[in-house]
Amino acid sequence: MAVLGGDVGVRRISAPDRESAATRSAAHHYWWDDEVSFDLERAYAETHTDLRAGVFFGVGANETHEGRQREAANCPEDLRQKVASRYIDMVDDTRRMVARLEQRHCPNPQLSSPVFPDEFHVSVPQLTLSRALRVSRALRVLFDAPR
Repeated sequence: MAVLGGDVGVRRISAPDRESAATRSAAHHYWWDDEVSFDLERAYAETHTDLRAGVFFGVGANETHEGRQREAANCPEDLRQKVASRYIDMVDDTRRMVARLEQRHCPNPQLSSPVFPDEFHVSVPQLTLSRALRVSRALRVLFDAPR
């Protein structure tokens, strides 16, 4: 969903009232495939002067390397070893992506990037989705429409 959200949000949105909501899974795709999300963002910025979208990046405060270790503590040994074998800090990665988008100084994007306290990778998707839907301009227009 994150790669799809990133693809739609960065490459395909052209109408001014469309929006994209990036779920928490976006955070782990920043490092996926040699940080392909950063490459997509860079390629987009080379050919565009604006990002006409509202993008919501939600991440759990415990989606750091240390938090992942704590979360995996109750998992089978092979999973604990897998989690320990690679340093991933999803909070830092999310902040890096948001900072890159902000540094582009595009006139239209609306970026929101809360870090949810006490949340892990498995608990934050619902929070991110519900908060993204609450701030979605398209959703507000739909529900505020005359009946």
